[in-house]
Amino acid sequence: YVKVFYRSTEKYTTNIVYKSLNPIWDEKCSFFVDDLTKPISFDLFDYDRIGRDEPMGSTKLDLEQIPLDTNYSIILELNNEKRSDGKIGSIQISLMISEKTSDGRDEV
Repeated sequence: YVKVFYRSTEKYTTNIVYKSLNPIWDEKCSFFVDDLTKPISFDLFDYDRIGRDEPMGSTKLDLEQIPLDTNYSIILELNNEKRSDGKIGSIQISLMISEKTSDGRDEV
C-alpha cells in the first residue's frame, strides 16, 4: 500500500494489494495544496499480518514542474529501498493540478 503526504500530513492511503510484486492501485484522491513549492511524498509499504508493515521505499514529487490543468503522468524512482538485486523500484503517478477559483487554492 501507499501513503500520500503533503506538508507532513497524511492525505491518503491506498488499499492493500496482496501477494503482488507489481501492484496496481488505480485509485483516485484529491486534496488541497496551498504551496506548490512543497512536494507530495509517497511512502510504500509491504503489509504484514503479524508485526510491523515493512517500508519498501519512498519518493517525492515536485509540484512546481507540473503544468496546470493538464493530465500529467510521471514515473518516480524509489529511495530508501532495501533491495539486494541492485534494481531500483518505481511508482507511476498520474495527476492534475487545478486552480480553485473561489479562494485561490490549488487542488491536486
